[in-house]
Amino acid sequence: MVPVPALRLHVPSFRLSLRCRSSIASIFMMTLANISSAGDLPDRELTPVAINPDVTQENIATTVCVKGYAKTIRPPANYTNSLKKKQIREYAYTGTNPRDYEEDHLTALSIGGAPTDPRNL
Repeated sequence: MVPVPALRLHVPSFRLSLRCRSSIASIFMMTLANISSAGDLPDRELTPVAINPDVTQENIATTVCVKGYAKTIRPPANYTNSLKKKQIREYAYTGTNPRDYEEDHLTALSIGGAPTDPRNL
């Protein structure tokens, strides 16, 4: 049996943790798959998904790979509450009380999802 050398991710200026590499891989997998059409996911036309343009391969060591990063970019409640009311109408939900719903990011902020883009909420 011939030994096979291990594959290594080479980034010139810094070394990425396994968690960070996994997060980055998740971004690409979700984007390429364009999110499945499972019944519990939003309508793909109304909420197709949006990636944060401020997160790039060049700055992941100071963005998504930093513990607590998502908390620093999470949108304020007044923004999501307003959006929630609009989306309840767009989705034509029978229940119209905003307190019965919670906004969530389709692509998580911790892997590069857009924080305030309605296409990701």
